[in-house]
Amino acid sequence: MEAKRVIFSPTHFCTVLILTLYFLVDSPSNADLSFDFYAASCPTAEFMVRNIVSSASSTDPTIPGKLLRLLFHDCFVEGCDASVLLQGNGTERSDPANTSLGGFSVIDSAKRVLEIFCPATVSCADIIALAARDAVEFVKFSLMLFFGSSTSVPLSLCLLILVDF
Repeated sequence: MEAKRVIFSPTHFCTVLILTLYFLVDSPSNADLSFDFYAASCPTAEFMVRNIVSSASSTDPTIPGKLLRLLFHDCFVEGCDASVLLQGNGTERSDPANTSLGGFSVIDSAKRVLEIFCPATVSCADIIALAARDAVEFVKFSLMLFFGSSTSVPLSLCLLILVDF
């Protein structure tokens, strides 16, 4: 018996991406995470990752979505452990569900820069999380530039994007 393969159309993908970004940007967080976790050990870590994500997103507008998807595929398999970055047979990256993942070059660039300035300090899992956070922020900022300072995305934006597909 052959397994059925579910294929999302660009319209479905766009809708899911927009809704995910909307709820991530506007949802309050009560986690015991710290914004300044690397303040003592690598004070410029978040700044460096943000600049790399911003630069990559300016060059390739698909990067924010790729980074968010990369975080999803890493965290929702066996926890946020950056195992999706490992290459080789039997790894998450070689899994058929992950063959279309992207954004690895952004994570690799951030890791290279961070290893120069703060060797063996910032984990790959944290880099993925920081990059995804900054990617969502980049998209939110781009939407604010387009629509003004309102934090709510009008339904007409969704319709415009869906019509383009």
